[in-house]
Amino acid sequence: MSVPNLAALIVARCVEEGAAPVLVASGPGLSYAELAQRAGALADTLRAAGIERNEPVLVPVANHPGDLVAFLGGWRAGGVVVPLHRASPGAIVQEHLDATGARFIARMDGPVAAAAQWRASGELLIAD
Repeated sequence: MSVPNLAALIVARCVEEGAAPVLVASGPGLSYAELAQRAGALADTLRAAGIERNEPVLVPVANHPGDLVAFLGGWRAGGVVVPLHRASPGAIVQEHLDATGARFIARMDGPVAAAAQWRASGELLIAD
């Protein structure tokens, strides 16, 4: 039995729904079209940076519409999303980087407050 690709299913729905809201938030919401466009741009950035199939991508989450963009962008690039709370201390982030071997951290809602703590040896991408 073949399992459908989740990213492809979500993108297909985005095409169907277009400008309809996918998320309504207290701040800026997000339409299906915006989700597809922003996630596609992140996926392109990750691929250009050399992401490999099934490579981990850390996604700092905080219940923000940008979290969904980062998840879908990581999946569309062929990566495996590893969620991590946005407020995690640097030592916890480093543990996750070490445990997963992640070279990429993707977030889509503004600058990382503690970006210096999140830098690891090797290649690291923070996409805003």
